[in-house]
Amino acid sequence: MRLLQYGWMSLFLIKFFSNCFGAEVVGLQSDGERLATRLREMRPERALTNYAVLKIRGLEGRKSVPVIIYTVPNTNGWEVRYEVSAPASRAEVLSIQHTVNRPPFYKSNGMETNELKNYQRGIRFAGSDFYREDLGMEFLHWKNQRVIGRELSNGRICDILESRSDGPEIYKSVRSWVDVRLGVILSAEAYDERQIRLKQFSVTHFREVEDQWIFSLSIVDSRTGTKTELSYEASPK
Repeated sequence: MRLLQYGWMSLFLIKFFSNCFGAEVVGLQSDGERLATRLREMRPERALTNYAVLKIRGLEGRKSVPVIIYTVPNTNGWEVRYEVSAPASRAEVLSIQHTVNRPPFYKSNGMETNELKNYQRGIRFAGSDFYREDLGMEFLHWKNQRVIGRELSNGRICDILESRSDGPEIYKSVRSWVDVRLGVILSAEAYDERQIRLKQFSVTHFREVEDQWIFSLSIVDSRTGTKTELSYEASPK
C-alpha cells in the first residue's frame, strides 16, 4: 500500500503513517520531555511531494487555495516547503527547516528569517488560519513539557502533553493528544496566558483512495470563528 505522507507542521501529520518512517512507536513514556523529544525525533526517510488544498472559511467568505508540499530529508534534519501559485492566491513560498534540538528556521519567499522574532509571529500563511509557527510546531521545542493525563481522543487512548512557554510566543501553552500506541498527535489546543483557548487543531477525514490514505488537518480560530482545512489529495501515480 502506498501511503500518502505529509509535512504538517511537519510532524503533526508526517508522523501519522509511521510505517514509512521506521518502527511503530509503542508504549510512550509518560515523561513530558521524553515524549516531546520522541515527537521531534521522528523524521521522513525519503523525499515526498504532496498536493493539497487550503479550504478557507474566513470573515470575507470561502475560498480554496491549491498548495504543493515538498518534504526533503537533509543532513541537518528535514525541510518542508509549501508553495502557493497565482492566480489562486498571492504567490507564496514558505520553507521550514526542522532539526531535533533547536527551533525551526524559516524562509518566506526566499527571505531567511531563522528563528521568529516578535513582529514575525502571527502571520497567516496564504491568508489561512495557519501561522508560520503553527506549521513549524514550535511548541515541541519549548522548555516546559509535561504529561498531565490520559484520555480518549477520536476513540483512541492518548497521553495529554502540555507544552508551556515563558517566551514571546502568541500561545502560552499547547495541549496535544498523542496516540499512546502509534505515537502521533491526533488533536491539539492552543491557549493564551489566561488559559483562554485560541485555536483548535485536529486530524480528520481519513479515507483510502486508490491504495492511498487521504486525510485533512483542520484548524479553528476560537476568537474569530474562522476555519481552515488543509486537505490532502491523492498523488499522481
